[in-house]
Amino acid sequence: MLAETGFIPMDLIIKEKKINQHVRIQKKDENKLIRKITTKNSSLWQREMGQLMEEYNLTPNDISNKKINTKEMVKKANKEKFWKQIQDEATQKSKIQSWIIHRDNIKLRQWPEYMNRLGRKECSTLIRARGRMIPTKDNMKTKYTDQTCRLCKQGYEETQKHIIEECVGTCNTQKQIKYEDIFKDGNTEEIRNMIRTIDEIEEILKNNE
Repeated sequence: MLAETGFIPMDLIIKEKKINQHVRIQKKDENKLIRKITTKNSSLWQREMGQLMEEYNLTPNDISNKKINTKEMVKKANKEKFWKQIQDEATQKSKIQSWIIHRDNIKLRQWPEYMNRLGRKECSTLIRARGRMIPTKDNMKTKYTDQTCRLCKQGYEETQKHIIEECVGTCNTQKQIKYEDIFKDGNTEEIRNMIRTIDEIEEILKNNE
C-alpha cells in the first residue's frame, strides 16, 4: 500500500528529477559544456527529454518562462498520474477499492501524521488493517475454500469488517471498534488503542487456524 505512506512511485520521481535537471541545464549559459552536450539532437538525453516533455505536456516556452513554475507543474502531474494508477488498480483489486472507499482524507506526497507519532510495529499493524491484510478468510481466499467465520461459527462470512466489528468470537478483545474508524487519522491514543485491539484480533485468528 504505497499510497498509504504518501510516497509517489519511484519511476515517477525519477522522471520528475530528470525534468527538473533538464530545466536547470536549459537555464545555464549556452557556452557551458553540459549545455552543449545535452542540447544536441542526437544525444540520448535530448531524445529522452523530448519524450518526457511530450508526456508531461511541457513546451520550451514553459521552461524558458520565469513566471511558470515547471517544478510545481510536474509535481502536480505526478500526483494526478499516481491517483489514476490507484483508481485503475482499484477496478481489478478489491483491497485497493476498499481503501479508496474508506480512507479518510487521502493525501498523496504527504507523510501521514500518525507515522511521526507511532512506532514502526504500530504503523505496520495499521497499514495491514487499512490494506485488508488481516488474515481473515475473505482476505485469503486462495487459502480457504470455506469462507464461514471460524470464530463465531454462526454462518457469517469471515470478512475483515465482520471480525473487527461484529464477530462475537472477538468480543473479549480490549475494545470494540467501528470498521470505518480504522481509516481515520484521529487522536494518537485512540489510534494506539485501536491498533492494540487489531493485534489481539490477529492473535485470536492465528490461534484458530
